[in-house]
Amino acid sequence: MRKTPLAVAMISLLCLATLTIREIPVLDEPIRFKRLLVKFGRGVDLTPFLGDLEISGVAGHLASVKIPEDLLEKLIKDGTIKSVWKPRKYRLMLDVSVPEVHAPEIWDGFRDVIREQVNGSGVVIGIIDTGIDYRHPDFWFPNGSTKILSIWDQTIDGKPPRGFRYGYECLRWEIEAGKCPERDEVGHGTHVASIAAGAGLASYKGVAPGAYLIVVKTGYPVCGGLKWFMDEDKILDGISYIVEKAKELGLRPIINLSLGSDNGGHDGHSPLEEAIDELTDQGVIFVAAAGNSASDQIHSMGNLAASGEVEVKWVLQPTTKEFDLSYVVEPDDEIRFRLKTPYGIIEGREVENYRIGNLVINITLNSYDSGRDWEITVRSVEGDLSTHGWAMIIEPIKLNGTAIWHSWISSDTCSLSRERFIAGEGYNITKSYTVTVPATAKKAIAVGGYVSKNSWYVDGKLVSTGLELGRLLRFSGRGPSRDGRIKPDLTAPGSVIVAAKPIENLSPNMNFSDYYTARHGTSMAAPHVAGVIALMLQLFPNASFDQIYDALTYSARWEDYMGERPSNDWGWGKLDARTIYKLRVEVSGLPENLFAGILIDGLRFKVSSKNPLTIPFLNNSEHRLIAQKEIPISNLSIYRLEGDNEFTIIKSMNIVLKYDAWHYLEVKSPFGRAEGSGWYREGQEAWFFAPRSITPPIYDLLFKPVLRLSYWIAEDGRRLYHPKILMDKPHIVTAIYAPDYGIMIFSWLAIAAGLSAITIILRRYYRKVRRGV
Repeated sequence: MRKTPLAVAMISLLCLATLTIREIPVLDEPIRFKRLLVKFGRGVDLTPFLGDLEISGVAGHLASVKIPEDLLEKLIKDGTIKSVWKPRKYRLMLDVSVPEVHAPEIWDGFRDVIREQVNGSGVVIGIIDTGIDYRHPDFWFPNGSTKILSIWDQTIDGKPPRGFRYGYECLRWEIEAGKCPERDEVGHGTHVASIAAGAGLASYKGVAPGAYLIVVKTGYPVCGGLKWFMDEDKILDGISYIVEKAKELGLRPIINLSLGSDNGGHDGHSPLEEAIDELTDQGVIFVAAAGNSASDQIHSMGNLAASGEVEVKWVLQPTTKEFDLSYVVEPDDEIRFRLKTPYGIIEGREVENYRIGNLVINITLNSYDSGRDWEITVRSVEGDLSTHGWAMIIEPIKLNGTAIWHSWISSDTCSLSRERFIAGEGYNITKSYTVTVPATAKKAIAVGGYVSKNSWYVDGKLVSTGLELGRLLRFSGRGPSRDGRIKPDLTAPGSVIVAAKPIENLSPNMNFSDYYTARHGTSMAAPHVAGVIALMLQLFPNASFDQIYDALTYSARWEDYMGERPSNDWGWGKLDARTIYKLRVEVSGLPENLFAGILIDGLRFKVSSKNPLTIPFLNNSEHRLIAQKEIPISNLSIYRLEGDNEFTIIKSMNIVLKYDAWHYLEVKSPFGRAEGSGWYREGQEAWFFAPRSITPPIYDLLFKPVLRLSYWIAEDGRRLYHPKILMDKPHIVTAIYAPDYGIMIFSWLAIAAGLSAITIILRRYYRKVRRGV
């Protein structure tokens, strides 16, 4: 019994009083226990009820439970249980395909942080499907260990996993020892797992051949094994198991859901879809097939404001014993809904296990912020359902919203053809809005399918589908979601996908056809995307859902014939595994033992001429690189980066950081006023200057000589007679001055000459004066 916290925001059910046009007898007495999906209130304490309440799969506040009816009523009244849903039924919906999405370019072109090939190593892909043939060579690593970490077979009992009360869990050692009783009778799960993560030991590799697998087998065969149905509560249990198992092993899970339901609101509000959204916020990544219903006429829609009352008709196929119908309107539109059967008309209010004629009818109403959803299940008590005489009558009462309605239909028919709406007045039958639930979840990556291959060999004979290569599969589910979001998100190869099939008998004489088979559908497209995400998570283990989604959609290939991008046929385009771009940083000019420091988004790295740096980034992401501008060698020598040292990285780039050695020149003069000191590139000729002469003040000219620049002397004693030096290393040059006495001597001589002249003049004057006396 699980005691883990519960989560997933779910919608509340509004129960309407049961009313039918005629008295309808109860088919069965109320049963004591019910298997339901419920949403618990936040912070509730379930401890007092654990003896009576069996809780299995948990996703946030949502859980699948087995609960007594009286306790259910009590917990609803006191607010412990906020919402209740009956589980829906879900259905199942590499040779060329792996190169088609360019996965080998990632295998060969990138290495992770420990220099391992990028092939999905260290990532686990969860598969919820028909099981897996763990004996197949594609599910074993070359070293002889299995890729499968555990298997939970919900269809047999004996050894349930912790927290559950049913099924059989096989641990890795049991799988390797061949002691696991699980078998994949259908082969769908084996095929899906092989596409995502097949190791290729027999022949063909999956997209992420290095990834681990956790497998949940769920569901049951119908129509003699031609079809396989799954219950929503068991799927939720499987999701919970994978998430908890991956957490125990310290791995981040990707969960592939190659299954779907045509019924529901198709707007992200089903219990399974809201569970997906909440678990995505906790780091789980979900990939879901878009479904194969686009060409089956299972969707109708109309506008009550334009049509008024409308009668929408459908036909069933022979061998149909049960069908489901969903009818969804805007929350503000008040309508009257009636179900027309071959036995009479049923008012569209909640009824449970009531009988009319040969029919048992259940109607539930789910109300939430973006719509009201009638879920109708009709089954035959005995024999097959009538093929004709079915309709729903929709009458507008008060239209306050858009007046637009949608309806979807599905059944358990064993015929090759399906149930379908038939044309009538006041409504349209469209391929739009046919992406299946849970692919319409807001945080599931919905995958449509296109033709990557149109022929294959069977027993030596070429078989062709006649489909045009590259084109969308006609049955691939189309969007949008009912609330207007683009769906699918991507398309991937979905036609003639060759991958593993269960091995009937192990023999040394097995050939290709004993190991592989070709299948078609969006079930095969989805695991291609799951495999690509595994490659991404190996390189970016902490990438968020938004980062993964942006990289996938940005990288998707688009071709002219696909129309406007994005579309509700192709999503954002064809899957391309090249979701990663590469930054390579090299340095030149540095000695081999010297590293340059760089910052990328604040993280420090070192690069040398011998050790360049290669870093992958997810497409559609922007990053900032700042390189070290100067690398000091000593106080007088550095390596300096040429050009800019800041870069914005948005695509693959090869940045070469070119460094040059620079040396410092110190120019000295005993009298100051020297010029030329500074940094010079190695090999550059540096010029320097000092005054050519130092002249004493005029009053000192008689006593001090003029000093004239005679030469320069370097730090190593060399005399430099020209004011330049080759900067091959740091240098110090000093100006050498020599005394020049010429001006001083000339000044003294001039003074002497002047004094002599004055003496002569004075003598002459004296003589003249004496004569005159």
